[in-house]
Amino acid sequence: MELEFDGEIIQWRGPAPFLFVPLSEEAAGVVGDSAAILSYGWGCIPVEAVIGGTSFTTSSARATVATCCR
Repeated sequence: MELEFDGEIIQWRGPAPFLFVPLSEEAAGVVGDSAAILSYGWGCIPVEAVIGGTSFTTSSARATVATCCR
C-alpha cells in the first residue's frame, strides 16, 4: 500500500523523545480499513516514510497503543 499525505510533525519530549505526524481523517480511514492485514502485532503497522529526500523505516500505531512503537 502506498499512501501520501501532508501533516505537522509533533514532538513529544518524554524520557525517550518521539516524533509523530497525525494522519488526516481520510488517510486514517484507509489505514484503519487495512490494519488487520498490515499489522505485525499490537496494532503496529510497518512504515517506510519519506520526508524531503530522506527515507526511513518506522511504525504506525493507533493513538491508544502508540507507546508500542517508536
